[in-house]
Amino acid sequence: MKALYIVTRYLPFIFLATDLYLYCAPNENPSKCRVLENTESGLGIVLVIVSEIFFILRTYVLWHKNRLLLATMLSTFFIVLAVSFSIAFTTGVPAACTRSHLPSGVP
Repeated sequence: MKALYIVTRYLPFIFLATDLYLYCAPNENPSKCRVLENTESGLGIVLVIVSEIFFILRTYVLWHKNRLLLATMLSTFFIVLAVSFSIAFTTGVPAACTRSHLPSGVP
């Protein structure tokens, strides 16, 4: 439980740092840009999954360990997860990397 809390608490900061670097790095090559985009997407997926698992476990305990509620929440979670992955991978089009809006010669 402590590991889930730590990941849920601090992963958004890593996600933010990756996002800021992706948008503010001047004129990176496309392969590095794609690696950063894939890393950011992976961190986003991990963040959503871990935070939802944390929410499910907390709700399960607060409802006095009701097994019917746990089964309902887990089945709904896995259905939504499967549908989300299928939509993301069937309709995902790789985005072109763009140049930074910051000038490269700024001291």
